[in-house]
Amino acid sequence: MTATAEAAPIRSLAAARLDRCEMAGAAGSAGEPIVTAKITAPEVPDWAVERPRITKLIAQGARWCPLTVLTGLPGAGKTIALAWWAAAAPGAVAWISLDDHDNRPGVFWFYVIAALRESGVAVPKSLSAGPLSRASDPVFLLQLASVLAAADPPVTLVLDDLHLLTDPKLLDGLDYVLRNTGPGLRLVVSSRTDPLLPLNRYRLAGQLAEIGADDLALSTAEVGQVLARHGIALPAGSLEFLARRTEGWAAGARLAALCVGTHPRPASPAAPDQAAMLLVDQLTEREREVLRYYSRPFSRAEVASEMHLSVNTVKSHLKSIYRKLAATCRGEAVRRARQLDLI
Repeated sequence: MTATAEAAPIRSLAAARLDRCEMAGAAGSAGEPIVTAKITAPEVPDWAVERPRITKLIAQGARWCPLTVLTGLPGAGKTIALAWWAAAAPGAVAWISLDDHDNRPGVFWFYVIAALRESGVAVPKSLSAGPLSRASDPVFLLQLASVLAAADPPVTLVLDDLHLLTDPKLLDGLDYVLRNTGPGLRLVVSSRTDPLLPLNRYRLAGQLAEIGADDLALSTAEVGQVLARHGIALPAGSLEFLARRTEGWAAGARLAALCVGTHPRPASPAAPDQAAMLLVDQLTEREREVLRYYSRPFSRAEVASEMHLSVNTVKSHLKSIYRKLAATCRGEAVRRARQLDLI
């Protein structure tokens, strides 16, 4: 037997195992591993402040609209807001913390079914048994929609970080299920950008509740509460300046609290800019220099050349800058830096 002939069965077996793993949602057979953390609402951290205003908006959306969307940049407080609401929600709440691996119909629907069962919804075993193609099968989606339409009491499905899902078939299936479940299902999602769902159709039908960055922004009082959770009190002038500079960005308030705790310094109402300096201290002088170059239309290689550094060194500085500013890309890092007068 040739090496190619011997390898073929091995590849086939490996592919079959991968298919079974990826499409566990369609098969849903007993014994398939489930990452329970993905279907469990996260605990609210000790430093987070309760925000009845946001909790009320989510509760109203979930009550009156099939779809509620929280949209905001990283660090805006979307997940914490949902966790606060889920902890007090009167009905069944199924939760999924999405990641890149869920951007496949089989994996996604596997966790949908697992989350629904975890919340108490009686999902028939027949929905979990089937071939690899079940997850994209209209019959599978029709059966699931039928089960959810009959859910009594209704269930709310939370999808945290929906921006990670881009597969057209997956999103079409999600839209199909939502449209065909009536009051039995409410979908509440968080996303960094508008999710790839037909939002305009839901808007025109009055079936969409939207909670945006302006809603999620911390008020001056809430920024003060975040600092207070860290044992920090700033004068009114400094507190107002910090809230204004961070535009109510929750992660900014948290970063400020951590920085003050590490490098305490007095701040007087006559010098409110010291509140912003508390965040500046987190970046080294070299990191601020890299950031100034990076705010211009320079590539990493050009920044390295201008600063007489290696590209890898620049990458290392950028990684540290992104972490400290809770940013994931150049645009976010530059925007945060400008908010805080770093550049």
